[in-house]
Amino acid sequence: MLDDVLLVLRQSLCVIIFESLKKRISRSQKKGTELDAVTSPLPISPTPLRCTENNKHRMSRLVNLQNRNKQGVRLLPQWKTRGLLHGVRVLAVLGFLGAVLVMIAHTYPAVPDLECAPNCMAIDLRGRNLSEAYLRHINLAQANLHEANLQESDLYFANLTEANLRNADLQEADLSQAILHYTDLRGANLRNANLRGADLREADLRGANLRGADLRGATLHRAKLKLADLSQTILTQANLSESDLSRANLRDSQLTRANFRDASLHMADLRGATIVSADFLDADLTGAIFN
Repeated sequence: MLDDVLLVLRQSLCVIIFESLKKRISRSQKKGTELDAVTSPLPISPTPLRCTENNKHRMSRLVNLQNRNKQGVRLLPQWKTRGLLHGVRVLAVLGFLGAVLVMIAHTYPAVPDLECAPNCMAIDLRGRNLSEAYLRHINLAQANLHEANLQESDLYFANLTEANLRNADLQEADLSQAILHYTDLRGANLRNANLRGADLREADLRGANLRGADLRGATLHRAKLKLADLSQTILTQANLSESDLSRANLRDSQLTRANFRDASLHMADLRGATIVSADFLDADLTGAIFN
């Protein structure tokens, strides 16, 4: 989209320059000025002129003629030439600023309006589209976000205690340092989400998709992760003590220095997982699948 805007601005500037020069030349011709140096007139087309190499060459010749005397007759007065060039510079600057504004609008889209912010405790946002929303430090404790769209949203340090996020889409969302005590995340999509340092104590994540999520240093004490997809997740130094990981998929995950004390990993799939200095003291590994 930005490339299209820049192309339109470039073509517009070319059209303005050509038309201005043509008007100056036409006025000079009416006064009897000879233009022998110009062998072919500029084409007059109902469609906007494009800044082709041929037109650029013609424009260059015309600009050179402005500062040359032909039989003692100046083609354009010097003050008019300076004014024209100054106008072109102004238009170029305005075009650049417009392109920057378009780029900013594309990079930082409008944030969905939450009139309750920053305190939205117990609000009903079922099915609401909040993708890419800026919701840092917001209080959404006990809020109903069932099946809400929170893709790529910024929920850094947000309070989601006891919130209902069942079947919500949190793909690639930033939930780092977020508080999710007792939060219902059953069937939620947390693929590639950032949950570094998040507090998920006793959260319900049964059947949730956490594939590729970053859970470094996260607290999942007594969390319910039965049948959850934790493949390729980063659980380095995460606390999963007393959590239920029965039949969970932990294939190719990073479990370095993770705490699984008293956790249930019954029938869990740990094939390809990196297990370095992980603590499985008193953990239930009955039927767990390793390499």
